[in-house]
Amino acid sequence: MVNRLLWFGRVFPYQENEHVLAKSSLSFADGTSELMGALVHGATVVMATADQARDAGEMARLGVSHHIGRITVMPGLLATLLELPDHEILTTSRVWVSSGDVLPPATVAHFTQTLPDAQLINTSGATEVSFDCVYGICTGNDTPIGRPIDNTRAYVLDTNLQPVPVGVEGEFYLAGTGVTRGYLNRPGLTAQRYLADPFATHFNDPGARMYRTGDV
Repeated sequence: MVNRLLWFGRVFPYQENEHVLAKSSLSFADGTSELMGALVHGATVVMATADQARDAGEMARLGVSHHIGRITVMPGLLATLLELPDHEILTTSRVWVSSGDVLPPATVAHFTQTLPDAQLINTSGATEVSFDCVYGICTGNDTPIGRPIDNTRAYVLDTNLQPVPVGVEGEFYLAGTGVTRGYLNRPGLTAQRYLADPFATHFNDPGARMYRTGDV
């Protein structure tokens, strides 16, 4: 998680006196990044109440009143916020992060049209790799998976764990700093999903493992 927080501040620097909306539970990955990401980089945290976090209109009004500079949302909430009247849209927010689910191209297109001066970042990952670990910057109606964050590697491999050519279907694997140790008291499942990284020595990371996401 520390790696993710430091990467985010490096690639998308926080502005002086920037305000960040924190609306998620700390038991959820977004809650940690909202709160700790802001504090690590010296930003101001604006805490939403439970009622405000459940109501898109109240959340938007809170954001506008505190001049929120960045916000993390799931795609469904993003779509709802974009449907609010113009005066309630978080026009002060210059950085939007979509996390936790598939981001539909139609939502990206609506965002681009509604908030042309803001930046939308599509992130994805898994608990097994310390949450978000790949990202893409959305433009038009494009929803890119993008590239790995710092100290992270992403592979698309065939059944022999060899890289597939561009355009050929393969399975998605993740490796690097964020890979966790495995599942508690489930050695069989750990062995199935956490494999030796065949490319680790190439990246000067001997003995490293990679996580088999199951995504094709």
